[in-house]
Amino acid sequence: MQTLRWIFPALAAFAALLLLPGAAIAAPGYTDHVKGIEYSATATVGKFSGTATGPLPGAWNATVIHDQLNPAAAVPITGGSVTLYSRRTLTGTFITGTVSPINTPTTCVNERFNVTGKLAFNDGGTTGTFSVVLTHFRAQLRSSCVTYGAAVAGTLTIPSRSAIA
Repeated sequence: MQTLRWIFPALAAFAALLLLPGAAIAAPGYTDHVKGIEYSATATVGKFSGTATGPLPGAWNATVIHDQLNPAAAVPITGGSVTLYSRRTLTGTFITGTVSPINTPTTCVNERFNVTGKLAFNDGGTTGTFSVVLTHFRAQLRSSCVTYGAAVAGTLTIPSRSAIA
C-alpha cells in the first residue's frame, strides 16, 4: 500500500502531461527561408536585407559584426542583430556565431562563406538561429579581382514564444 501512495500521483502527473498541447510541452519555433543581398560591407560589418518565406513571411534585415574576414579560417561574430518584419517585428541579437569560408579561391572566382549565429530575443531568454550562405560575386577587372555584389540564402529560426507574444 505504501508503494501505491507515490505511484498514483506520478501516473496522474504523467497523464496530465500527455493531455497538454504539443506547444506547451516544447516550443520548437518557426523556421523561415531567407534570401537577400548584402547592401553594405566593411572589413568587419555586413548589412543584409531580403525576404523571408515560411510560417512567418515578411521582410528581414541583419547587421553582422565580425572580426576581419579570413579566406582561410572562421572568424567570430562579435555583435549585430537580425530583425524580421512579419506579423509583428521580432529582433534577435547575436550572442555567438562565426563567419566561415566554404571555399578558398586562388583565382578570381566567387567567394562563399557560412554565416551562422545564435540569437537572443527579448522575451524571457528564448533563442533562435540565423544560418545563411554568403556569396561574394567577383570578376576580373584588368589586373584586379573586384567584388561587385553579394547575396545570401539560408534560414532564420524564431522561437515560437517570440512570434506569438
